Amino acid sequence: NGDGDDDDGDSNNPDDGQVVDNGDGDDDGDGDSNNPDDGQVVDNGDGDDDDGDSNNPDDGQVVDNGDGDDDDDDSNNPDDGQVVDNGDGDDDDDDSQNTITITENFAGKSEQESGKVDILWVVDNSGSMENEQAALSYNFDIFINQFIDQDIDFQMGITTTDPRRWYNGDMVGDPSKLNSSYAKSNESSFLRHFKNQIQVGTNGYGEEMGLKTMKSFLEKNSSIFRDDAYLAIVILSDEEEQSSSSANNYVNFLSTLKPNAGMVKVHSIVTKELNNNQWETVGQKYLDVSSATNGIQASIKEDFFGILQDMGEKIVTFATSFPLSNTPIESSLEVYINDELQTSGWSFDASINAVKFDENMAPQDGDQIKVVYETAQ
Repeated sequence: NGDGDDDDGDSNNPDDGQVVDNGDGDDDGDGDSNNPDDGQVVDNGDGDDDDGDSNNPDDGQVVDNGDGDDDDDDSNNPDDGQVVDNGDGDDDDDDSQNTITITENFAGKSEQESGKVDILWVVDNSGSMENEQAALSYNFDIFINQFIDQDIDFQMGITTTDPRRWYNGDMVGDPSKLNSSYAKSNESSFLRHFKNQIQVGTNGYGEEMGLKTMKSFLEKNSSIFRDDAYLAIVILSDEEEQSSSSANNYVNFLSTLKPNAGMVKVHSIVTKELNNNQWETVGQKYLDVSSATNGIQASIKEDFFGILQDMGEKIVTFATSFPLSNTPIESSLEVYINDELQTSGWSFDASINAVKFDENMAPQDGDQIKVVYETAQ
């Protein structure tokens, strides 16, 4: 009113320049005459940081006044949720840590039970795949010899990418001749049978749906594969998966097959980039499922010897490890055997997202293994 009084109801010191809350519901002295009680504090130029912190009015630390503003000195967008640095050294983001803690439990296995893995081969049988099928057949030895040499207990199945109802998810070959028991009894016959059957022909449907046929195979042939075995799925195709279901839907289906989702890996040998072959398309859906399950993502244009050697090694390691369902922050990993923290004798293999024990520290049959770790949300 121009009398020199700061108009705050403080009769003892009417013109001291310090604004005292007079209890009228106004937010007191912020200079905002249009909205005196809107709860939004406007800087009145007195050097105070206008945050409602009467103990330290000009300390530079912004205190949340409960008005829905994110209190970051960003007057253009006070409640945009984007934090602007106010220069106080704090990173102003209220991000204490965007992680969650995961606990996974496993049972120790006897020597006879460890190293148990089931393998499903899903092979594109469209008209362009003759050479790739032949390359897979020719280089199979380098893959399977690692299983035979390390006495891995394996069973295998073969199906195609043909989704037509009379082929969808059907077994190719004789499964009784595609396992470690038969390989031990007659290795040459085992190899011959696989190499013949994996060349599934080129008269299949032109719209390949390898994830759909994978799901159908696992549903139709659930008795072939074992509940307590790791599951490795290998997909070979030069075109994109063309079923209507999303990659995420197939990942969710796979996560229901085992007590621990990390026990399932999908490895893709697919087109990763286009060249001059007009019939090829990038197998992005296959790659997405492999990424989600921590599987190998190989190019169908690479040397099959190297691909199968690496894949065989990874699956053998996978079968003798404890795979995790989520990708851990490695520094947070804690491993317990029978509730006793293990500070040595184990390692984490990021390539298969699994905990491995040293040979002399391997858990025994009946031991309870617990792995605790943090993962990003």
